[in-house]
Amino acid sequence: MTARPDPLIHPITRLSICGLLAAGADWVEFAALRDAAGISDSVLSKQSRVLEDAGYVEVRKGAVGRRPRTWFRLTAEGRQAVEGHLAWLAQLEEAVSASTRDVQQARPHSDMILHAMHLFSLSKPEEVVKVGDSVVDIEEGKNAGCGLTIGITTGAHTRQQLASAHPDHIIDRLNDLLPLMATVRT
Repeated sequence: MTARPDPLIHPITRLSICGLLAAGADWVEFAALRDAAGISDSVLSKQSRVLEDAGYVEVRKGAVGRRPRTWFRLTAEGRQAVEGHLAWLAQLEEAVSASTRDVQQARPHSDMILHAMHLFSLSKPEEVVKVGDSVVDIEEGKNAGCGLTIGITTGAHTRQQLASAHPDHIIDRLNDLLPLMATVRT
């Protein structure tokens, strides 16, 4: 199993569906999956169709008495994708929770970023984006040679304080992040 993100599984609703199918019985009935995921019939129908079209979920239709029923299960490909995505999430959690006890020097030195890069088998800091809400976060990204340093005003420091560290960009919302990440050299 390779730890890697799967953009198809990553949205929380699909991740919930896949996680429940991975942990459940061989076949899981529609209503049980809907209730366990805490979603509506229409959301489960739409999201399960996306997973089915990708080859991650198998759907079986039938009846119990005169009542139509639908059951779901992960395919082998789906199970492999879920396991890889969950392994990637575990690595991400480890990288995010890296602390000064895991490295020689704390921020603003680059050790924590270099440690996270090692966990993800990354060797080029210019392919890393450092997003932070403090001056020390931006300085850490600059010291590591990150391809982008981005200040975000939703946390510790104001726009003016963040600007003093000369980030490549300053944003006010996380939604502004994705277009900027597309500019990173790969």
